[in-house]
Amino acid sequence: MPPGRCPRLEQATATPKGFQAARPGYPFDNEPMAAKTLNERQKEVLHWVNDGCPADSVPQGNYKISARTLEGHGLVKIKGHGQTWKATVTARGKRVLAGTEPLVKQRKRTAVFPPRPIERPAPVPPPPPKPSDEVVEAVYKRLRNPKGVAYRALCSEEAFKTVWEPRLKALAHREDLIGEDMVLHYEFAPRHYLREPASHVWVGLVKKVVFDPRNLDIATGEKRVNKFHPMVGKFSEGKHFKVSPQAQPRARRLLHVLFKEVERLGWTVEYERDERYYSYAHNVPSYVKVKTKHRSYEVKVVEAHDSFQREPTKQEIDEHRRWTGSSDMPTRKFYTQVKNGRLSIEVGFRSVRDTKRKPERLDTELSDLLDALAEIELADSVRAEMKEIQDSARQRRLDTAAKLVAQRVQEDHEWKTMTEQAARWHEYVAVQQFLAAAREGGVDPDYLAWSARVVGRVKPLSAVNIPAPAKFDRYDYRTEIEAVAGRLTDDFQWWDE
Repeated sequence: MPPGRCPRLEQATATPKGFQAARPGYPFDNEPMAAKTLNERQKEVLHWVNDGCPADSVPQGNYKISARTLEGHGLVKIKGHGQTWKATVTARGKRVLAGTEPLVKQRKRTAVFPPRPIERPAPVPPPPPKPSDEVVEAVYKRLRNPKGVAYRALCSEEAFKTVWEPRLKALAHREDLIGEDMVLHYEFAPRHYLREPASHVWVGLVKKVVFDPRNLDIATGEKRVNKFHPMVGKFSEGKHFKVSPQAQPRARRLLHVLFKEVERLGWTVEYERDERYYSYAHNVPSYVKVKTKHRSYEVKVVEAHDSFQREPTKQEIDEHRRWTGSSDMPTRKFYTQVKNGRLSIEVGFRSVRDTKRKPERLDTELSDLLDALAEIELADSVRAEMKEIQDSARQRRLDTAAKLVAQRVQEDHEWKTMTEQAARWHEYVAVQQFLAAAREGGVDPDYLAWSARVVGRVKPLSAVNIPAPAKFDRYDYRTEIEAVAGRLTDDFQWWDE
């Protein structure tokens, strides 16, 4: 390619087998690397310039382009244009022509690099030893009688991973201790300045949900439903009932069993409509929710589908050509979705669904959904109890601080009243001393008579009595009460150990 012309950037294509792929940063695949030797054409031009550019042996073609290339290597020098064009060989050009110096000089590596550090993987700590049966049984004895909803013990994160977690994992598999109908649930709660006063672990036992035998027979279809739960009809009208007509009887049957078991656990099933749409929407969204003591969950029923590829219709092809502007570009793939009868029941973020291997899995394993909700309810109860303990402890500190501040305010009020009474007495004594000096100084008798009448009306000790209690408003002294409460400590024992 002649110098001075930019190569055309081609669109990247797949490299054929047997060809070297283009390196990153190069515009096309067949770009050669930098030349390390002169080609035959360049050698011919260099010999011609070395001979003094004789007019009778001018090289064929545009020799000036090759001369410019030689000038770039520092082999020749060019001056002038057109008729005044002249080229002379340099000393380096003579050495390269004689073969005593290479065309490309090897650069000297003068940079000094520090030794590369050897990266070794961090050592993996050995797993904690498996606790013995005696240790596991001792842990279970400590967990049997907690002070609250769950057993709580102070521990750091390292102690939880190395001591508590191995023991609790081993205890979770001991059905002879915790019972076949119970599940051990535990969690590490790191310290948080708003929620958790200290890092601790809590452990609790959750009873497995066992369905009523009659409800199990209804779920499997062995018994008919005489009267569905009232919320089943409400749910069928909502937007979360995405089921084909063929699967609707089974979906209603499973919802009836789910709602009955939810109420048997002490929770409620409620129907709600979104009030935000009352003013302008003709079809207000409605929901059926399972409400526990601490949370509320939306219920959804979804039927799975199978996808089958199909040929596009004439309208879809026309739409494709309209938006792509080309009839040669292949259209995207189109699929037909067919409901397959496999259901999925979702309560909040928990779900249980049928599978290909077990297309009727919901009939027998619907209790797994309620087991998950029961574990969440236990965790919420533990957090709510901890918050209640913190709030009550804080309220006790505030009440104690309010009593201390009220005592300080009363003492200040009594002292202020006494100082005012003493100041009034000192004023009376000073007036008496003034009048005595006035009598000795020969003051006008009329003034002395007037002052005697004034002093006679004053009785400073007649109004001396115990003052009434000072008025104390907690809101006015809230800043001081908060400061005093922050310095108090609570003697309530939060932890089981």
